[in-house]
Amino acid sequence: MKILIVDDSGPMRAFLRDLMLRLTPNVSTADDGDTAVQRYESEMPDVVLMDVRMPRMDGITATARIRALDPSASIVIVTEHDKEWYREEARQAGAVAYFLKEDLMDLLRYLRDGYMNPK
Repeated sequence: MKILIVDDSGPMRAFLRDLMLRLTPNVSTADDGDTAVQRYESEMPDVVLMDVRMPRMDGITATARIRALDPSASIVIVTEHDKEWYREEARQAGAVAYFLKEDLMDLLRYLRDGYMNPK
């Protein structure tokens, strides 16, 4: 499995990368939505972990652009913003799941169970 982590915070990218290395050695990162779209096109990851609020291009816009390139793209929002309208915008943009940064162990289980051990 290949994972692309998109977050404007360097420490959070590093933390998520270390966490995802428990699942796969194939982890790359991007620091904004614009770079995420470019990396998606060149790397074609299995899963994108996308923050919502970032400079240059936010995660909702990046999600929609990636889904326009590849309607089967699997984009999981990982954010600290627990607002219903963010969740709805993410869903409308094509995100397949929404996790809060305070629930990262749930995210790890979701990826492990859904992508590493599909039923």
